Amino acid sequence: MKNISPLGLGLVGCGETGRLCLQAYSQIENIRPIAVADTIHKDSDKAAQEFGLQSHDFDLEELILRDDIQMVHFATPPFSHYGLGLMGANEGKHVLCEAPLAVSVEEAEAMLDAARINKVIMPVNFVLRYSPISETVKKIIDSRLLGEVLHATLENYATDEWLGPDHWFWKKSMSGGIFIAHGVHFFDLYEWWLGSGKTILAHAEVRPSTKQEDRVMCTVLHDNGALVSHYHGFDQPEQLENTFHRIVFEKGVITIEGWIPQSLIINAIGDEKNIESLTEICIGCDIDTLVSYESPRQSCRARGKSLTVSRAIKLRYIAEPVEKQTQYLRATTDLMTDQLQYIADRSHQRRVKEENGRASLTLAVEAAERIHNGNTIGL
Repeated sequence: MKNISPLGLGLVGCGETGRLCLQAYSQIENIRPIAVADTIHKDSDKAAQEFGLQSHDFDLEELILRDDIQMVHFATPPFSHYGLGLMGANEGKHVLCEAPLAVSVEEAEAMLDAARINKVIMPVNFVLRYSPISETVKKIIDSRLLGEVLHATLENYATDEWLGPDHWFWKKSMSGGIFIAHGVHFFDLYEWWLGSGKTILAHAEVRPSTKQEDRVMCTVLHDNGALVSHYHGFDQPEQLENTFHRIVFEKGVITIEGWIPQSLIINAIGDEKNIESLTEICIGCDIDTLVSYESPRQSCRARGKSLTVSRAIKLRYIAEPVEKQTQYLRATTDLMTDQLQYIADRSHQRRVKEENGRASLTLAVEAAERIHNGNTIGL
């Protein structure tokens, strides 16, 4: 990274996510946390004391206007991102938003227009792109070693243990709903893997005797023909919270476990050249040969294509067990380092850009509107 003077950073929103990010930033050379603010007095004071920063308590605007702050990070409920993001960009501050960028596409576009006019960055903290396993999966998809992706399934079983009935998460005016407040992480991940897409089906279930939509699902058709099914349920005890991906290719299946991926299993067939190339991408994976054929067989067929197959294999990688908070901290560190490198050198190719926040939000809004309109729009 080019040498730049450390940027002064202000954090708005001092809950668990905000404090985790402050912990990450304390390990990065070119960012210097200075002040925090929150509408909940005890949270801003706790963060200020823990990290030795100044607290602005309720006065968020005062923090953003400080001359010694060049970047602001908003870890606040989604409905607040629009006003805060516009204020930050119009004051010439770089902005990092927790997901989502906003609760409507129109708001997101106005925020990004302000960022462009004022020549500042405004990415979303899409940490899933910074997982080594996510990067490995992208390399496999791009290599076409397993052929084309046909279908994928995301199953996200999240906890609601800390989401009481009056929490902002359940209020669509504040969160936008599950797809917008949370699902954007996974819409973005799959668009990184597979390219752009559109929502073609969506459904939601309401918790009995409440107005809380706690289970939602949708299907996205990507431009390359891959169909991806997304399921999110906020109804688990914390001990059972988990996330699973299953990606089906023409010549194999990838299974992933973990919100920030922690394990990867690949079952595949191929000739020796393909298998060798696959193992070069999957550094650190254990490989087992399940079946060896005496000679490559031309009779194997899939999707009307003849395939040359010498072996059926299983590749397996399991990361060292770490807590979810530690995973998030590492990924946030990598994301911020990436953004700082871009600020120092605009020719640097960032993994997360401003348009990714808008694209993922567009899919989330499409899914939410399909539910609201009886799943009939755009058919």
